[in-house]
Parts: sequence; structure tokens; C-alpha cells
Amino acid sequence: MEEEIKKLKKEIRNLSRELAQRNRAFSAMENNFNIKMNVFRALAAENEKHQRCLTLMMKNTEDFIIILDKDLNISYCSDLFLEKIGVKFINEIDGKDIFEVYKKLNNKELLKLLKENLYIVLNSNKTRRHDVLFDIDGNGEAHAFRITNTPMADEETGKSTGIIISWSDTTDIINAKNEA
Repeated sequence: MEEEIKKLKKEIRNLSRELAQRNRAFSAMENNFNIKMNVFRALAAENEKHQRCLTLMMKNTEDFIIILDKDLNISYCSDLFLEKIGVKFINEIDGKDIFEVYKKLNNKELLKLLKENLYIVLNSNKTRRHDVLFDIDGNGEAHAFRITNTPMADEETGKSTGIIISWSDTTDIINAKNEA
């Protein structure tokens, strides 16, 4: 009987050690999980902050901003651009080819220039600017615009992932220069 008790005590000690090891392993896994969750929460909060900033910028900018993917489809744009082309919600043009949207401007010469410049930027991966005079409102009053097409390149590959287009109304600046 004593021999049996010794075996049981030894087995209990072994089981206790194994249980302690498992508890430590579980505790380490739990700590690792908590660290990963904290990192995930921090990244999610940072992503949310960036999204809020982008949304505020797109709502409040005085420029027409259009973000295109590598296939020249619209990914995002400023509210002012939507207003100028007569669209209420981004989902109406989200994913559409920019040239289909630009057709709404009803100016074949301008469309040709915009196309040429976008393809140059896409192929060269270099920013390109050009100035145009255009009646964007259709009220008979032309506005001067500086259109900047900036490639978005992947940091690792250097390949273009899209283009950011910015239409800045420079009419007031040109008028002030002319008056001076």
C-alpha cells in the first residue's frame, strides 16, 4: 500500500508540474493574444483616424480631388467634384472609368488632353501639370484650372497603383495678376 501511495504522490507531483507548465504556456499565449489585440486595436484606431481625415478633406477642399486606381477607375473623390458633375453620391461613380465621368464635361478637346496626360503619368510614373480654361459650371463663364496628376507608386515595387488628380481653380490668381 505504501508503494502505491508513493507512486500516486509521484504521479501527482508530475501532474502538478505538467499543469504548472501548461498554465505558464496558457498564460504566455494569453499575453501574446492580448498584445496582438492591442496592436490590432491601435491599427484600427489609426485607420479610423486616417479615414476621418480623408473624409473631412474630401468634404471641405476647394479643389476637385479624384483618386483613381491603376486601371483609371474612380476610387474616391471630393464632394465638390461630385457637385460639379451633377452626382449626389460617390457610389454612383465609384469604380467607373474616369473617362466615362469626364464625358459629362461635354468638351472633346479637353477630354483628349485629360486622357493624354493621364496616360503619360501612368506610363512615366511622374507628376504632370497642365492649365486649362474651361466653363465647368456651364454658365458661359470660363474658369482657369491647374490640373495636377500625381502617380501613386507602391513603396516596395515602385509600380503605379493609381493617380491622384487635383483640379485647382486659379481664376482669382490670374485675375489678380492681370489687374496688377
